[in-house]
Amino acid sequence: MNPDGQHIAFLRFSPSFGPSEIFIIDADGRNLKQLTENPDTELSPHWSPDGRSLVFYNEDVSGTDEILGTIFTINIDGTNYFNTGQQGVPEGWLN
Repeated sequence: MNPDGQHIAFLRFSPSFGPSEIFIIDADGRNLKQLTENPDTELSPHWSPDGRSLVFYNEDVSGTDEILGTIFTINIDGTNYFNTGQQGVPEGWLN
């Protein structure tokens, strides 16, 4: 749940749906929104301190034997899908 208690972020995975993707929903169960949609697997979403964005691990499984992981951020309105290039969570985001 985000810091103000209004939204919940979660992962959805199913064999028919494909790799795990990040969704948010209002705390009252309304307004489901998918934030990510790509062939990679998203994992471990965490809220920013201000509750306006998420940081998460993106696992690139692009057909090689090597699994590459990078930290991304995304705003809760779905904008600013950003590759930080980091291998860890930005300081101050985990309490």
